[in-house]
Amino acid sequence: MKTIIWTILGVLLVSPSTFADEPAFEFPEGKQCAVTISIDDGFWDSASQMADLLDKYRLKASFNLITSWVKPMKTGEITDSYNEGADHGTWPQWKTLLDRGYEIGSHTCTHPALPTIDPEAYEKEISDSKRALIDNLGVAEPVTFAFPYNQSSPEVKAVVEKYYAAARVGGKIFNQPGELDLYNVQSWWPYSDTPLEEIVAKIDEAEAKGYWLVIGLHGMNEEGWHPIAPEKFEGMLKRLANDDAIWTATFKDAAHWFETHPVQQPEK
Repeated sequence: MKTIIWTILGVLLVSPSTFADEPAFEFPEGKQCAVTISIDDGFWDSASQMADLLDKYRLKASFNLITSWVKPMKTGEITDSYNEGADHGTWPQWKTLLDRGYEIGSHTCTHPALPTIDPEAYEKEISDSKRALIDNLGVAEPVTFAFPYNQSSPEVKAVVEKYYAAARVGGKIFNQPGELDLYNVQSWWPYSDTPLEEIVAKIDEAEAKGYWLVIGLHGMNEEGWHPIAPEKFEGMLKRLANDDAIWTATFKDAAHWFETHPVQQPEK
C-alpha cells in the first residue's frame, strides 16, 4: 500500500514539462520564465527615477515614447488628462537612457486609439513614430511597438507588422511559449492600489508555469494612469533581482528570443 501511495504522489509532483507529450521550451541560461517591464507614454521625471532604481538592481526595462510629445513637440496641446502638462523629456534625455541599455520603443506619434481612425492616419502614426526614434535617437533595428490603450484590430495589426518586430497589447495576463503571436503580446497592468503581494504573486505564477509576463506601467509620483508608488516599484524589482530563475528582459530582447527559439515538440 505504501508503495502505491508514494507512486501516486510522485506522479502528482512531477512538473507538466517533464511528460513526454509536452513541448519543451528553453529560456536563456537555464531560466524558468521571462518578465518584461513595459513603461508607456514617456513621463521623463518618472522614467529617470525608474531607470535609477532599475540600475540599482541591474535590471532593464522598455520605455515606449509618444514621439510627437517629446520636446520640441511636433503636435499641438495635449488634451489627454493623464498627460496634459506633463514633461515628456527631450531627445537628448531619452538618448541617455538608450545609452544605458534601456529599450526605447514606439507608442505612436500622438497616442490615438488606432482602430478608431482612418487607415491613412493610423499608418502615419505607426510609421512616423518609428522614423522619429531612428532619426532622433539612433534606435537600431528591429524596433518594437506598444498599442495605445492596448487597442488593436486585424487591419491595424497588419500595418504594424510592416514596420516592427513585435507589438504589445493588453488582455490576458500571461504569454505561453509555443502559443505566441509576437504582434499580439499580452500584458498585465497593476493599478495604483494593487498590493505588492499581488504583483509578486503574478511573478511567482509566471515562474511556476514557465510563462512570459509583461508588466505594463506608466509613471510614478502621480504621473500617468495608475502610477505606481516608488517603494512598490522597488519591491517588485527586488523580487525579480533576487531570483536567478527569472529572466528580466526588455520587450525587444524577449521577443527576439521567442522568435528565434521555437518550442521543441516532443519526439513521437
